[in-house]
Amino acid sequence: MDFRLFVREVCKFPNSHYQAIEEGLDRNAFESAGRWGPIMDRIKDVPLGNEAALYAPLIDLYDSISTQIGPLFDLQSKTNLAFRDTSQKYLLDSPAFRKPDITGVSGTMPNGTPSWKDVLVCWEVKHSNKRGAQDQLGEPPRKRSKPSQSASRSRQSNSEVAGSTPGRDSDDPLEQLLSYCLETISAQPHRRHTIGVLLSEWRLQLVFHSRSFIVVSRAFDIRSDPVKLTVAFAALWTTDLKALGFDSHFIDNSGNVTIRPQECLVMIGDQEYTIDKVLFRARSLLGRGTGTLRAVGKSQVKVVIKFNCPPKVRESEAELLEKAQDIPNIIKVAASATWGDTLDGFGPEFVAMVNHFELREFRVLVLSPVCSPLTSIADLETFKRSFRKLVIAHHELYKTGILHCDISVGNMMYDPLGDEPYLIDVDLGKSVEKLASPSSNHRTGTLPFMATDLLVECPPPHLYRHDLESFYYVLIWICVKDHCGWDTVHSIAAMREKKDSFLAVGTGDRIGGLSLIDWSEPLRRTWINRIHGLFVRGRAAVDPYLGNVESDKETLDGYITFVKVMDVLTA
Repeated sequence: MDFRLFVREVCKFPNSHYQAIEEGLDRNAFESAGRWGPIMDRIKDVPLGNEAALYAPLIDLYDSISTQIGPLFDLQSKTNLAFRDTSQKYLLDSPAFRKPDITGVSGTMPNGTPSWKDVLVCWEVKHSNKRGAQDQLGEPPRKRSKPSQSASRSRQSNSEVAGSTPGRDSDDPLEQLLSYCLETISAQPHRRHTIGVLLSEWRLQLVFHSRSFIVVSRAFDIRSDPVKLTVAFAALWTTDLKALGFDSHFIDNSGNVTIRPQECLVMIGDQEYTIDKVLFRARSLLGRGTGTLRAVGKSQVKVVIKFNCPPKVRESEAELLEKAQDIPNIIKVAASATWGDTLDGFGPEFVAMVNHFELREFRVLVLSPVCSPLTSIADLETFKRSFRKLVIAHHELYKTGILHCDISVGNMMYDPLGDEPYLIDVDLGKSVEKLASPSSNHRTGTLPFMATDLLVECPPPHLYRHDLESFYYVLIWICVKDHCGWDTVHSIAAMREKKDSFLAVGTGDRIGGLSLIDWSEPLRRTWINRIHGLFVRGRAAVDPYLGNVESDKETLDGYITFVKVMDVLTA
């Protein structure tokens, strides 16, 4: 993307400021301050292969420019953005061990190793003979139009970043920078997008990463283009938290947008809530990016605030849940809102360049009660009662015309105060009448819990029995100490192979070899073994080599139905 367009649209740095800097450099306004030349000489003298020697002069140059542009052009910093050399420090509060070369935080932050929770901007510096990033990158999720080969390559690269091994450094500078974007947006649950800086072989680019797409500005040589270098630093210095991606609905007591959500205020509908704890944030670079926060309303009742960024065309979770509010053990909705989409705030020229990517919408829900994971239950009878109730609630939801489509251990919760289980997260749910439509024939679910039929390149329509199969995998996950190794599988093909092996004919004896947690041992011969038998016989019945080709595939020849599963769960 054109550099001037990027800083105007992404950093909200107007053309008038750009022009003022051009004119200021023409009249040597920066040289009169006496610091530009010597610092640039230090940068130019760094040989290729010695990138660590670049960090200090780059930070000094930013400091020099940022201290001059204020009085010279009547500009102000909204964040007090300051850069630190973090190349030798693992940033705090992440399961991954990553060290951005240079990290930008608020200048009011105390010295020491920054937390990912406080990161504003990250740098990736590559000072070798390897090529830098492409001028522009696409987006991994589904597109509205057929992707080109270059877009497909981009999708592969970005997908590898999103699922990369913690701490693994990439030889690709853009991929490495995006790994920092992943850590940042995962640690900051109310952040919509990130901005990063990429410097490869003297060529600098600004990178914008949102839930829908990634855009990279056209590269320029910092040794020969002082205008763009000064504008880049000035744009970063003057941009505000909203432009950096922090959701403006989260404010402090003074009405200012906050970097950390704890103890901030958020207005949803006509109710104001105070955030007191981050409960969950999905580790994903693109896509829904679901996050949940615990909050307290004016009535002092604790609630869960959930927000994510699903495709705009997807059915609203709030509307689906409102249809199910009378069903016991389905999470309750207290309020909901829509906070714009991934193209909000951009002008027509920018929108025209990215409009072919999938448009996503920011949605927020207020849910109650506040629950704990179902895995927190350590009593057999409590677990059995809760599991049965959730299977029943799921069936009642289906009878109202909604199929959940994402049964997983993370979506089955337990309220210890009310001693009741709750089924949550209907954001992947589908109206039953739309299940056979082409738009519904894409894979949904969480990999370890997905039905085997769906673990293919072109999955069939999602069926009710697929969710019953997911319930069984949740049961296995909770009861088996090593989760059958499913937590270590990260590809669809490998998971399909494991599941096919687990449910193959003649594998009944394998159940006896599973190492169960102590309290769940009585379930081995009852629930686990008997439901396993239902799936083995049902799969065999519809196998064209073993069974009848005319068998009912919707229920695996009648073996996998609500009644059959409940017969086992209530025996």
